[in-house]
Amino acid sequence: MIKNEIRMMIHCGDCLDKVAVNVGQSPKKNTSYQFGWTAWGFQVECKTCDKVILSKELLPSQIPSTECSCLGCKNKNELEKIN
Repeated sequence: MIKNEIRMMIHCGDCLDKVAVNVGQSPKKNTSYQFGWTAWGFQVECKTCDKVILSKELLPSQIPSTECSCLGCKNKNELEKIN
């Protein structure tokens, strides 16, 4: 199992504004995110607001490749076939 080393959570600004109106609510209970690979890295999308809240460009060596046979690259390539 991978150790959780998160130091600060990232939240959608629009969702935080809505939570601030309801004092005492946690952003964790009022938001929903999905993570996905792009051609150049990855993005995190707020499903509640239907907008991208984080985009990260990766080095070419960090992006799953069609030429690589590791499980991570195989899984990404299978997902691309579906879409």
